[in-house]
Amino acid sequence: SRVSLEQAAMATRQQYFAPSMAFAFIILAGLVASLILGWSSDSYIIIAGAAIGAYMALNIGANDVANNVGPAVGANALSMTGALIIAAIFESAGALLAGGDVVGTISKGIIDPSAVGWALDQMAYYKVPGYIAFVDALPLTTTQKIQRKELQNLALRLLERNEFTSLIHLKKRQVNT
Repeated sequence: SRVSLEQAAMATRQQYFAPSMAFAFIILAGLVASLILGWSSDSYIIIAGAAIGAYMALNIGANDVANNVGPAVGANALSMTGALIIAAIFESAGALLAGGDVVGTISKGIIDPSAVGWALDQMAYYKVPGYIAFVDALPLTTTQKIQRKELQNLALRLLERNEFTSLIHLKKRQVNT
């Protein structure tokens, strides 16, 4: 059967309606922030933060709705439309009633600023493995799957024979030279 131009346009419109509304919300949040703060060079970061916050709010809200509405719709206890209406009412009510408390908690300083530097220093040790071993071949099954147990045994044998290269010792040698 042939699809008319009107039907194709309607299908395309429906497909892009929700993302367009989300994008409009993000732009609106940025515009409201710019109207409140004005367009000075100091306010650009706050305007961008408001837009990013709106994007994050959409994602968190969508996750909450999916977690709460999914089982109800899947069990046919609610229709999709009814579930989304109920979710919209209660998500909005939760944001309006408890949003101030959340902002108050976050503005108190959840993270000690001095701990951030320490955490960044420690993070480098977790990104790089402590030891590296070079082997000719990995232990594989006939279906080419790596045999983890055999790989662990190989690592233990190499560790017993001191055939690992310690990256920590290499780093200390580079610093001392």
